Amino acid sequence: MILSAYTVDTTPVGFTPCWWPATSLGAATTVAKSLSERLGEDERYPNPFWVIDADNAPVCKFYRGKKYAPSESV
Repeated sequence: MILSAYTVDTTPVGFTPCWWPATSLGAATTVAKSLSERLGEDERYPNPFWVIDADNAPVCKFYRGKKYAPSESV
């Protein structure tokens, strides 16, 4: 079991949901931004990368390198 304060989640096409653990909000934000930039043109990742806190509440999301509020449309 991996304990983390934050996770980065996304739902890809063709395989199971992916998540990356992070120990801080800054680390999670950096991972989400980086993944959204690197995989933005990959058809397997059409959905945003979400930063989720320890209470499973969305903090923000990234889509193709741009940051959005949880309630904002991409």
